[in-house]
Amino acid sequence: MKDSKLFEALETLNAKEFNKFLKFLRSPYINENRNILLLADYLQEIYPEFTPDKLDRLLLYKVVYDDEFNDLRLRHLLSDLLKLLELFLSIEGFLSDEQNVDMKKLVAFRDRELNKHYQSTDRKLRKKIGDTRHFGDDLDYFKKYALEKEMNQYMEVSNQRAEMTNIAETSEALDNYFVLQKLRYGCIQANYGNVFSKSLKLFLLDEIVDYVSEVNISDYPLIRCYYLALQMFKNSGDTIHYFTYKEALKEHNQVFTKHFNVELYKFAQNYCIGRINKGESAFFNEIFELYKQTLSNGVAFSSGELSPTNFKNMVTVGCYLKQFAWVQDFIRDYISYLPEEHQENSRVMMTALVYWNLEKRSEAVRLLSRVEYDDPFYALDSRSLLMKIYFELGEYEVLRSLCESFKIYLKRNKTISEAHINNYTGLIKYTLKLIKVKPWQHEKLLDIKSEITTAPSVYNRSWLLDQIKHMQSEFMNPMV
Repeated sequence: MKDSKLFEALETLNAKEFNKFLKFLRSPYINENRNILLLADYLQEIYPEFTPDKLDRLLLYKVVYDDEFNDLRLRHLLSDLLKLLELFLSIEGFLSDEQNVDMKKLVAFRDRELNKHYQSTDRKLRKKIGDTRHFGDDLDYFKKYALEKEMNQYMEVSNQRAEMTNIAETSEALDNYFVLQKLRYGCIQANYGNVFSKSLKLFLLDEIVDYVSEVNISDYPLIRCYYLALQMFKNSGDTIHYFTYKEALKEHNQVFTKHFNVELYKFAQNYCIGRINKGESAFFNEIFELYKQTLSNGVAFSSGELSPTNFKNMVTVGCYLKQFAWVQDFIRDYISYLPEEHQENSRVMMTALVYWNLEKRSEAVRLLSRVEYDDPFYALDSRSLLMKIYFELGEYEVLRSLCESFKIYLKRNKTISEAHINNYTGLIKYTLKLIKVKPWQHEKLLDIKSEITTAPSVYNRSWLLDQIKHMQSEFMNPMV
């Protein structure tokens, strides 16, 4: 019973929401079924402990009825309660946006020919919506269109067509909403690497891009940013588009809602990652700047928390740029923003990463021994970092043992994706190949380098290639 749709949904309600739901059920306007009220009283007694023993079907039936158990009767009652819960959630969602309510008022006033009520509510709504320079969400554009469309209908029924018309305003609002959505989905498609693919070409996208390039969009910051992002992806080889986009995002991000800021910053970050993957190390500075911006403007946080992945990425980039003071301050100041269950492992892992970059390898190994391997996220990072440390220290026997246990872990852990397995298997494979190379085997080393460069899946490819450079240098200039 606990895994039913009803109780699955009820468990998502916090105490305030649950109490509001009970008031909702007790309104005669909403519910006149006394049996539902009896069941609601019982649920109030046990909330939030919806445990299997308290949700036993026979027990629930006895709470409401005093006759012989009837499974079908209970199912109907629970189904009715679920429908009321779904209605409650939909109404709460509707009421959470005051403009939704005002729009419905306009429809009611129009139908009842309450012109004064209509006009005052229309003025109120237009003031709330404001102008497009303050639109930070696609819903703002949609609400503008909905308002103009409603005014269009009002003029129709109130016989104002001869005096005025707002067809142009309605059409413009629709165009703005449509253009924004097309540009946005074009960016999302491009962000996944399908830049203007013929097989995935979006209808009218090219025409819209051409249209936007010829009009003034300075009063439409959200449209402008998506247009610039699309230009950045479309012309990825010309960095001027990235820098133009970055400046526009920095200029307008305070206007945009959190959801859209997260998406727009992710586009810029992924562009930088693409350039980095092509060997353009200057973009480490760019992504580092973007990370710092998302910390200062709050975009990096979700519900007040910082994701372990973002935390790791910021530390990794900071270490690459040798910004060790910043990184250590960052770990100290922001570790508490991670979900509690990730804090200790992340602190240990990222501090070990700093030590490794500072060539304090023994301290890094000591820290890594304290990482809990229950989470694959940390198990993979910890093992791969230990591999690099043992290789650099020349502790090949320990390294071989670690590689073997790592291969077993990858094979047995069913939660790790195939892409990750292939990447880490590549790291293990080429690390083991490198430790077998003898100083006189220059050709063999070059062959391994060629394999690593062309292999489709290798984690820490750049580190492996760096080790080959060091080995080549050592082989050519052996220490006496």
